[in-house]
Amino acid sequence: MKRELLYYGNPLLREKCKPIEAITDEIRQLATDLIDTMVAYDGIGLAAPQIGVLLRMFVSNVDYEDEQGELHLCEPRVYINPILTNPSDAIVE
Repeated sequence: MKRELLYYGNPLLREKCKPIEAITDEIRQLATDLIDTMVAYDGIGLAAPQIGVLLRMFVSNVDYEDEQGELHLCEPRVYINPILTNPSDAIVE
């Protein structure tokens, strides 16, 4: 199901997200909703907080080009409880 997006400036986007403790039917539905919403808005990635859900989950869908120059669309991927392993110290304002 396509969900409404939250945009820059919405205070909910500054809140800390909770980890996902178990893969339930609700989490599966959230993953489906994230993918549906990402596709509906022609995006390549979307995080749960961007649809108002404060859980640590995001989806992505990136194309790649093979050796012959043909473009291929990958299947969407779901990331649960991601951890940044090498974050930058740079601050972007």
